[in-house]
Amino acid sequence: MRNGGRMDKEGHTFFPNTCERNQRSGVRLDANECRALAGALRGVRGRFYLFGSRTDATKRGGDIDLLVVAKTDSAYRLSREITVSFQIEVDEKIDVTVVSPEEFDKNEKPFLRLIRNGLVEFLV
Repeated sequence: MRNGGRMDKEGHTFFPNTCERNQRSGVRLDANECRALAGALRGVRGRFYLFGSRTDATKRGGDIDLLVVAKTDSAYRLSREITVSFQIEVDEKIDVTVVSPEEFDKNEKPFLRLIRNGLVEFLV
């Protein structure tokens, strides 16, 4: 099966326990979005965080904002690969930002300082 997942009865790739763990953390992703995101991130070595409106249970709608902390030769290429893989499975807007572990740990970028308190780890 693609990326080590299993197939559910509707033919979607499924990663056991991934969706349940992430939904308990308060993120607003339906089961299909969760499975598609977990699938898009399989094989990526790094840490993953959701931020923005999808981490606020009082809000509705909104795109999916994802921060990927990973070593890569091309942040743009990794962002596009994740986006395309996700959107093949689900017709939902996703914004993927990729930063290096050093950039994340230094916390010097204004964008990272702005979102840091609202980050919710996405477990794969």
